[in-house]
Amino acid sequence: MSKQSIDKPRRANEDDMVFIEADHPEKSSTGQENHETREQRMSVADVISDPALTTQTALEVLASADPAAKQEAANERLNQTLKSYGVQPDEIVPEKREQLLLLTSSLDRARSQNSRKEMGALIQRKMHEQMVELALMKIDDLGEQLYEAKSDPKAVESKLRDFMDTVGRLSKQLPVQDQTNAAYWEQINGHFKAVISTKQSSDKIVSRVMSKVFDEFSDFIEDEILSREIQRLKDQGGYYDYEEVMQNIYGRSAEETEEQKVRNRERVAATMEVMGDKPYVTTDMLLQLYIINNRGIAAKAMQRLRGGDELITFGKRMGTLPEDVQEEMNGWEQRVGQTIDQALLENWSDSRYQIVVAQLHNEFLEIHPFPDRNGSTGVMFMELMMMRRGYKPPRERQNNYYMNVAKILDHNPLALGIIGYEMARIKYEWGYYSGKTSQNKEYIYHNVLTDYSGGEYKPGKTPTLRS
Repeated sequence: MSKQSIDKPRRANEDDMVFIEADHPEKSSTGQENHETREQRMSVADVISDPALTTQTALEVLASADPAAKQEAANERLNQTLKSYGVQPDEIVPEKREQLLLLTSSLDRARSQNSRKEMGALIQRKMHEQMVELALMKIDDLGEQLYEAKSDPKAVESKLRDFMDTVGRLSKQLPVQDQTNAAYWEQINGHFKAVISTKQSSDKIVSRVMSKVFDEFSDFIEDEILSREIQRLKDQGGYYDYEEVMQNIYGRSAEETEEQKVRNRERVAATMEVMGDKPYVTTDMLLQLYIINNRGIAAKAMQRLRGGDELITFGKRMGTLPEDVQEEMNGWEQRVGQTIDQALLENWSDSRYQIVVAQLHNEFLEIHPFPDRNGSTGVMFMELMMMRRGYKPPRERQNNYYMNVAKILDHNPLALGIIGYEMARIKYEWGYYSGKTSQNKEYIYHNVLTDYSGGEYKPGKTPTLRS
């Protein structure tokens, strides 16, 4: 794997050595020096030749460069800094360590306040550059070792965990919003994609082992790798599927994704059995089920109600404006509670109850409260409601949407007709949810839909539904 070069100050040359020889004449009188001493002096020359240093500060660094001095405190600080970048102290060559140790100890010995400030800035930059370079070299080596060991599941697990730990630690030192880190992030993404390729070319046993390790580091993957990919897709414009992006980021096959959905469904059903004893169905309950049902399928950052600037369209419909989602969901939750109370007090028939549940389901879809996967969440809402009429949520995952809905609503033709009508509206009718919050904001919805539809949307026009 090739690495992009990292710009650094020039390497010290033989001319710089004159100053060091002059400072330590007793060490150069014989004209002979061992390799270790020479490397130590070259490390000093690298630092003092940096153009960012004034002459005074460079001389102070030179005066502080005493290899024989005790540097236990500087050693310990250096080791901690190395570890924060995902590099172990024994993983760097002595020459590099000598230079880093010099940087660490020089600040302690700087005499003037100006020199300390100047040295502090230089140390931060040089340490960062070299630590990043060391971490990237380690990541590169681990990626190659991982590929070579892909027939050994235990070796793969160990090396991948080390790889992900190093990448995770390094990422904390490279804020994404800092454009000076863009080149580093390109390298990190390249290494990560190479590891995903290794997973996809491995057998099932190794692939599952790698998936297990990825799950352990899912917070990092989704907070850093996935978020950057989604932002890139947003910047490009156009449509993209969150589930497909997740599948690609984790390197999952379609079979692995289906297996994850099956496991999620088992957990959903178990959670519903506990929720069935609750008096009401709430938004918080749906959010809990949403998180369980979409583990490993939808990004964790998406497991919440919409907000901010998250306008959303689905088919030919537009969801409630993000700033109004919470208010509309509060009103919707009240209507759900009133339905449960009224059905109990008035002894509604099963058929009437099923019809109202279908209507509430459609309202939920029209609001479209989550950033993604509202359809499956709407189905879980109907399951929770119908549990009050004896429905038992199956642990098996049902792939056929209409068969699943028909079973939940006990094949009630009127209730199913209401669901079918909403599906037709999504497919054929431009529009939005006419709720409490949409009043006096119609112009916003009209502008968005006009732009989204390419001028096809006409306010007040009712289209003919097609079969």
